[in-house]
Amino acid sequence: MTPREQLKADEGLRQVPYQDSRGHWTVGYGHLMRNPLPLSLCEALLDYDIAQAEVALLRAFPWVTAVSAARYVVFVQLVFTMGAGGLGTFTKLLAAAQAGQWDTAAAELLDSDYARQVGARAARLAAQLKTG
Repeated sequence: MTPREQLKADEGLRQVPYQDSRGHWTVGYGHLMRNPLPLSLCEALLDYDIAQAEVALLRAFPWVTAVSAARYVVFVQLVFTMGAGGLGTFTKLLAAAQAGQWDTAAAELLDSDYARQVGARAARLAAQLKTG
């Protein structure tokens, strides 16, 4: 048995962080969370999360395939940060976007708890909605 095979068998897979027998936060096959994640793994996680956000976006709002690439990125960002269900609560923004009323969509984004939480990021995304 290889070290990898044996460690997988002995450690077991935990896809959600948990505290081990000594109280250390651990995830995966015994990876201690106090150890920094390598950049390559962070990049892979980001790619995975973006793909998941796009799948959720397209399932919930298939009409976004008709918007410009720059506006599509805004919708991916919003689903990435709040989920498709969270974006679904932005009914006025979504209605304006579907109607091509980008100034209104941007204003609706800025008039939200989300905008108050993320500040400059929301301002940048609103501008991106306006300009496409």
